[in-house]
Amino acid sequence: MCRSWFSHVERFSRYSIQDRAKVVAMTRFLVDYDPTWPIQFEEERRLLLSAIQEHVKEIQHIGSTAIPGLCAKPKIDILIGLSNLSLVTACIEPLEQLQYTYGGENGSERHYFRKPLSREISATHHLHLVEFGSEQWRHPLFFRDYLRTHPATALEYGLFKKQLVAWFGGYSSGDKSVFIRSILQKRGKT
Repeated sequence: MCRSWFSHVERFSRYSIQDRAKVVAMTRFLVDYDPTWPIQFEEERRLLLSAIQEHVKEIQHIGSTAIPGLCAKPKIDILIGLSNLSLVTACIEPLEQLQYTYGGENGSERHYFRKPLSREISATHHLHLVEFGSEQWRHPLFFRDYLRTHPATALEYGLFKKQLVAWFGGYSSGDKSVFIRSILQKRGKT
């Protein structure tokens, strides 16, 4: 598994200085796990439910801040399962009232919001609105749950992210995709 990560990193090292600078600009440095992250998620979950509960089937805390002990960018990633993606439109205005800005469709069947509204201030929360039960719903939950129940793999993932930061000054979500896919393949999904 390690070999495939490092071949990905080697390809990244061939990027131009300007392209590497873009990655650094898109990234915040990692911080040690903060035990208040689950509390911050629960507080935000309550706010989200007060605004869009009628459209929501379930809300889950995902990403590195949802895995105890794992270093992370200090942003709370939240997965919101809707019964149908056509409901995203009805969620935009209520979420804007909570200081989220809609970033559009971020990949296949995933709609992205960030908080706060200002682009000058680093985001504190990322929302991913997906269809409940879909692959986009199941994959982040499987990855989160796998790392929660396999602390050695979670440690490996944290070290991998730290190496990316040390070598390149940061990383983007695409740089982690090889690692993430290797975990998803354990369930037979890619």
